[in-house]
Amino acid sequence: MGDTVHRPPGRNPGLAREVLLRLERAGFEQAPRWLGTYDEGRDVLSWIDGETFTERGRMHPFVGDLAPKVTFDDRQRRAAFRLLRRYHDALGDGVVCHGDFGPWNLVWRAGGRSGSSTSTTSAAPTPPRTSPTPCVRS
Repeated sequence: MGDTVHRPPGRNPGLAREVLLRLERAGFEQAPRWLGTYDEGRDVLSWIDGETFTERGRMHPFVGDLAPKVTFDDRQRRAAFRLLRRYHDALGDGVVCHGDFGPWNLVWRAGGRSGSSTSTTSAAPTPPRTSPTPCVRS
């Protein structure tokens, strides 16, 4: 709706909102800003311009017959992992797993740069020494 996104709350809306507020306070510009809620309990977030890959069938050869498949080169993969590192650094000591970090939740900018991460609805507290595997999907 205009320059905003309206979405239903996820499984832990309080944590998802807190993550976005913490990222904003830390100066992390690669996440949408939480702007509030409205009557139906939907979150209102700022819009992030760029390209997304929400059709998972275009990313996985084993899902559907859609062509062409989206593939990611080494530069794009490095950009995505740098973004994830900056996300965790911005959150500081309180480790919060993104929970659904994958191409479908990234906004890509010109030149194949991973510009932003869009979803925090699957965010969950995570012990600091947890393997990153559950936090990342490829």
